[in-house]
Amino acid sequence: MGFISFFLVGLLLIALQTTILRDWVSYLGMPDLVFAYVAFIAFRFSWLPGLLLVAIMGWIMDVAVSVELGAYLMQYLLVWAALTVVTQQKSIKESVYQVPLTAGAFFICQIIGHLFIIVSDPAAEAYWSMEAVARQTMVMAIAIVPCFLFLNWFYERAQRRRLPSRLVKKPSGNRFR
Repeated sequence: MGFISFFLVGLLLIALQTTILRDWVSYLGMPDLVFAYVAFIAFRFSWLPGLLLVAIMGWIMDVAVSVELGAYLMQYLLVWAALTVVTQQKSIKESVYQVPLTAGAFFICQIIGHLFIIVSDPAAEAYWSMEAVARQTMVMAIAIVPCFLFLNWFYERAQRRRLPSRLVKKPSGNRFR
């Protein structure tokens, strides 16, 4: 039940990010809600469902908006794997490290992405500055908080929800009696 509902939430976030948030004020930077979704999946889901959700969302983002196929998929898989490994068996409260760790991962991904563009295409201009990267990271850090609150609320709601008893109950032997 949780996997399917979180798959639908991921589709909703992709639709929101690629349509409504695209018109966001450009000088502020656009928050990457799917990145926050991937981080939340790394914090809350076990390995197999998390890997499957992240791979599907990365593939959809690649098809929807990527110029270089596989860029979003690889980025999301690496971030998910790194955050999953780092946060396993932590004894501190989750809310303490989730937002800073996600913002830090976003900052590192931006730096690596820009360096990869510069190395892979020497003719490409360096169209970024550390100020723009820091501003984008701050916008992302602010957007992570409500996104995590919504995703956490939805996760807890999906965990509490049970299948209706009429779907679980075994049918009687003879239906026509």
